[in-house]
Amino acid sequence: MIEHFKLKCFFSYNGSMKILFLDIDGTVLSHTTNTIPSSALKAINTVRKQGIKVFGCTGRHTLELEKLPLEHLEVDGWITMNGAYNYTESCVISSYPIEKQDIHALYDFLKKESFPVQFLEAKYMYMNMHSSLVEKSLEKIHSEQDPIAPLERILENNIYMFIPWVEQEIYDQISFENVKEVRWNAYAVDCFHKECGKKHGITDVLNYYGISKENSCSVGDGENDISMFEACGKNVAMGNAVDSLKQRADYITSDIDAGGLEEAIKFLVK
Repeated sequence: MIEHFKLKCFFSYNGSMKILFLDIDGTVLSHTTNTIPSSALKAINTVRKQGIKVFGCTGRHTLELEKLPLEHLEVDGWITMNGAYNYTESCVISSYPIEKQDIHALYDFLKKESFPVQFLEAKYMYMNMHSSLVEKSLEKIHSEQDPIAPLERILENNIYMFIPWVEQEIYDQISFENVKEVRWNAYAVDCFHKECGKKHGITDVLNYYGISKENSCSVGDGENDISMFEACGKNVAMGNAVDSLKQRADYITSDIDAGGLEEAIKFLVK
């Protein structure tokens, strides 16, 4: 059983932590119960009351977040699309659209060999086609396929991230100049500008508030959280995290469904 604690006491002993970055899927939101554990919500709300800023840090788009059971989660801002679009309620802190030459390269390839791709603009998400593979995979993370739009749309608007649903050997045939990838599924890979990532989004937020790396901390569970760890001074991996993230953590907490996030925050603010 995880020990209950008073965050106010821990914070009063050490005021070094000024901002906390939280991955969402598997860290804040349990996909076993499709809820945020009550202990996690309480811990997040308590540290915010003590003056620590909290940012959600996710590969998801804002529209996806609105469909998740996050209505009781209160944060100071968001790093979305793996750092490609970062904002508070009042302003956009930074954004990194994919360069047009790379969008044209993808467009030309899809004209020759078609496969499902999700496209993420600042305020809209869509696909060039649907598939049963995408549908089944998205169901596992409580998401669904986006509406279909003409492929030509990607040439007309800024794209901040795209997700090809295709085997690696086919993806590797596309010639990109400034695209970085993070594969999270055997058939799906998050693609965004090489100059962004959770690390870059966090750095932009730290610069915006004038907070040093040493005064920042993070909690995550996935491969794409490695760059989040690189940007923060202190980092915790969930008990359900991938091994590559656990190897880089200052502390490994319990599983999300066993009070892991509460335990992580206790470690970070003590």
